[in-house]
Amino acid sequence: MAKISLRKKHTKPESEVKTMVEELARSLAQRYDAKTRWDGDNAVTISHPRLNGRLQIHRDEVTIDVKLGMLAGAFKGKIESELRKALDEKLS
Repeated sequence: MAKISLRKKHTKPESEVKTMVEELARSLAQRYDAKTRWDGDNAVTISHPRLNGRLQIHRDEVTIDVKLGMLAGAFKGKIESELRKALDEKLS
């Protein structure tokens, strides 16, 4: 099982970061037909038979941890690149 772990530092207000994380989770849900839900105030879980993940908001960074199933693992590089690009665009 392939894993993706990304971290992105930020200096944005928490409300702005939450909005960005919500948008990113919604985009992932649409793209991969996954289910998302808030887990507390600062984390979103993503679940699908091909991938499971968590977007976590910390005081000064956002982390993304995703486990890819066997089929999705073949696209790890592309998925990781898309996630990194989204983080850079939203938090830079």
